[in-house]
Amino acid sequence: AVKKRLERARKLLKDIIEGNSVDIILPDEITQIRDWLFKIESNAIPFVNSIVANGVTRIGIYAFQYQGLTKVEMLNLETIDSYAFDNNEINNFYNLPKLKKIGGYAFRNNKQLIVFDLKNVNELGSNCFNNCTSLEMADLSSATYLSQSVFSGCASLRKVWIPSTIETIDATSSSKSTFYNGNVNAVIYTDVASADEVPSGWGTYWKKRNTTTLNTVYGATYEDFLNA
Repeated sequence: AVKKRLERARKLLKDIIEGNSVDIILPDEITQIRDWLFKIESNAIPFVNSIVANGVTRIGIYAFQYQGLTKVEMLNLETIDSYAFDNNEINNFYNLPKLKKIGGYAFRNNKQLIVFDLKNVNELGSNCFNNCTSLEMADLSSATYLSQSVFSGCASLRKVWIPSTIETIDATSSSKSTFYNGNVNAVIYTDVASADEVPSGWGTYWKKRNTTTLNTVYGATYEDFLNA
């Protein structure tokens, strides 16, 4: 087993040196990808095309910044730190049953990202999906905390589920609005009965794109959201 791993490592190193993109498969014994590990400069040539790391529970800050990743599989992932996948090309991020926390700007400028499995996530950091212009929907079923401008610049976002169980939405000004510079036609579905019964921890701009109030369906069910 050790010999096979060494051979695989030599091949990866050879491909990287020759300027080829590589597909990385990490053994399940690796549980963290440390800060800055695969980060490159914005003008450098990306060399990681995809990664499978099903033992990893945490991705450190800036871990894959500017790498151009298109595919990620991490079934046991629990925490994604700030800027971890900033400026990549991930298409879809499925099967994240244990993911609980996403840091600020973690997926900034992932313009190919269409689907992200958010339904088990508790905390979403500031601008974590900033300029993810292809993201289509957001299921916040398990969320308890949303920082400012979580979906800023999400021009294709068409529907969002925001349940009454969310304790805090840090949307206290137009520049911190949840959907800052996003899709003005996005529809919010919430089981909150009416505008008068919104939880006290939700900032005034929780349902706004800058200063524009988005279409909000109060008293909705989860099925209403799924079927919309």
